[in-house]
Amino acid sequence: MIQNFSNLVSVFLQEKSGKALSLYKPITCYKFVYVVHFLADVLQPLAVLSKSFRNRTSTLHR
Repeated sequence: MIQNFSNLVSVFLQEKSGKALSLYKPITCYKFVYVVHFLADVLQPLAVLSKSFRNRTSTLHR
């Protein structure tokens, strides 16, 4: 999402439909951008941790 954010915003601006324009404002507010960056920072290490726990528990059952 972060890597494609500028493309996503430009598509919403180019579209003429009301739905696209109504989605443009919420995704460009600072709160949404802040939460997306926060989740990007948190979810990657969490995925690594989850994978290591999965591997650890699978070796315990053997």
